[in-house]
This record gives sequence, C-alpha cells and structure tokens, in this order.
Amino acid sequence: MSDWSEVLKTLWEENIKKVVQEIGLEFKNEAVQDSKAFLDKAADDLKRWLRQLAARQITREEFEFLIKGKRDLAEMLALKQKGEALAKIDAFIDRLISLVVNLAVKTLLG
Repeated sequence: MSDWSEVLKTLWEENIKKVVQEIGLEFKNEAVQDSKAFLDKAADDLKRWLRQLAARQITREEFEFLIKGKRDLAEMLALKQKGEALAKIDAFIDRLISLVVNLAVKTLLG
C-alpha cells in the first residue's frame, strides 16, 4: 500500500499548483499547506479506501462518495485566515476531492 500512497502523493504534489492557478487563489502557499493538512487528516481512511479500490472491492463512485464524506476535514484554515473568498475556497475543496479521486483511479485502475 505504501507504494500506491507514494505514487498518489507524488502525483498530488505535481498537480496541486495547477489547481491553485485554475481556481485563481491569491494565497498559493496557504492553499498548498491546507491541502496537505487535508490529506494528512484523511490518510488512514484514504489508505484503506485505496486498498479497496485497487482490489475492486469498491467502485470509483463509492470511492468518490467516501472522499466527499471527508469534505469537512478540509477546513482551509490558512486560506480563511488570509481572507480568501469563500466561493474560491469551496471551489478549491471540490477540485481537491476531484483530484484525489481521479489520481487514485488513474494510478490504481489504469
């Protein structure tokens, strides 16, 4: 499992800055910091769900549903403290979730 986690982490780090630019967030460093905090908080569940996805015990849709259930963990504290607009923060969280799902499916299911 650690191999998949590392692959996902690498892909995440390569793509997160692109997401920040797409959303047009002003505070880029804070966005990266907040997104890493989200992944850290969800790490145990994410690892379990990645194993299940790879073993085809859950579908892409089920995996996405589970990840979306973690949305509340994405508090985006640094962005809020800097005064980033709530609409942009919500869009960023949605893109983070989509990115996690897409990277996991691409990595594990090809």
